[in-house]
Amino acid sequence: MSCFLQPFSLFKTSNRHQVLRSYFWRKKLYSSSTDTKYVVDVPVSTSLRASIDISLLRKQLETGTVLFDFPQFSYFRITGSDRLSFIHNMSSNHFLNSHPFQVRWTCFLTSTGRILDVALVAVLQDSLFVVSSIEKKQKLWEHFDRHIFPMDNVSVKEENYASFVWIGKHAREWVEDWCYERGMIGNQEPLKVFDDTHQPIYLVELSTLEPKWSGYLLLCSTQDIDRVQASIENFQNKGFLLFHMDKEHWECLRIEMGKGNVLKEWSEEYHPLQAGLWHMVSFQKGCYLGQETILRLKTYGGIKKYLVGWFLESPVEPFSYVYCQEKRIGIITSCQVIEKTTQLQDTIVIGLGYLQRDYIPSQYLIDESLEKIVSQPPQLPWDSTPFFCTASRQVSTPVKCIVRKIAFPVWQDNERANDETNK
Repeated sequence: MSCFLQPFSLFKTSNRHQVLRSYFWRKKLYSSSTDTKYVVDVPVSTSLRASIDISLLRKQLETGTVLFDFPQFSYFRITGSDRLSFIHNMSSNHFLNSHPFQVRWTCFLTSTGRILDVALVAVLQDSLFVVSSIEKKQKLWEHFDRHIFPMDNVSVKEENYASFVWIGKHAREWVEDWCYERGMIGNQEPLKVFDDTHQPIYLVELSTLEPKWSGYLLLCSTQDIDRVQASIENFQNKGFLLFHMDKEHWECLRIEMGKGNVLKEWSEEYHPLQAGLWHMVSFQKGCYLGQETILRLKTYGGIKKYLVGWFLESPVEPFSYVYCQEKRIGIITSCQVIEKTTQLQDTIVIGLGYLQRDYIPSQYLIDESLEKIVSQPPQLPWDSTPFFCTASRQVSTPVKCIVRKIAFPVWQDNERANDETNK
């Protein structure tokens, strides 16, 4: 049975429903004596927002290997004898002590310490390979150009590459068997380099959805896409089952995990410490762009809001504000409707956003995994309101939401995680 549903089309965009905005409203909010509830001051989405069925995807992740292609990355190669010091001074992580075939996440920051972009940097023997967002490609290019001085022995050029991601319980075995079949032995972990194509192929042992879903990220030249695709299909035809995941399901997993988007949660509105990116920040290194602000936030407890997950009573438009007792205390940055796996086939709305530190509950109202919530009939505590009641489209009706636990590193263990990373 072949489950590789369609050939790769790395640069094709999917059609989306046009989002129609309605009016904003502000409503006095509800707060009980025991649990704090939040209500979103929002334009309720009036578009036909389709729900995502992730039950089959979860089964595929638990029992096999799922493949997803990434058209939204941009790629840069940094060369020159000063390349390590350049990336060290330009980003938040520590690179002077790095060695070939190491891979590190880092943040490129503005002068005020806000997130310009989040990138993966692969340290090679003669260069650095930077994988960053496609949305911030031009800004990052200008950022590099503005900070390269005549005395710097550094050169930056854009690379025409594409990406594939394998995730799932058996992703490691699938990729290792595929590499063995092709005779791709590679060199070191977590980064392998293969030179049997037009340009080097890089295989990184990560999926970008850690810690929940591990896997592999493969970077190949656009000249080699057809060869890589044909090799994957041929290997699958030999009985190595492979499922395909589309962009909407990946977005659902991203929101569930708490991974940000550079135009939403990881934008220039926020600092990396607010966004839970402590593992991408080194406090042992010297000066770098934005360091003064970041160090001040950590030293003096200046982090006033954090990235959190949300359950919502109905879907809302991104960048809708959250209020509590007529005070604006947060924002919804991403929202997704998913189907529950009960016989009733109800839906549940999850989201990401920021919430002021003083309003974050000491214990989550819902401390169960999303998989358990979507597979069981019990409803979320909407304070006696049936959870699955459709929210009214009238302007006077607020949308209630509850803080949701996310798996991506957030404020609870940030300092411990950062200390372990920099040991």
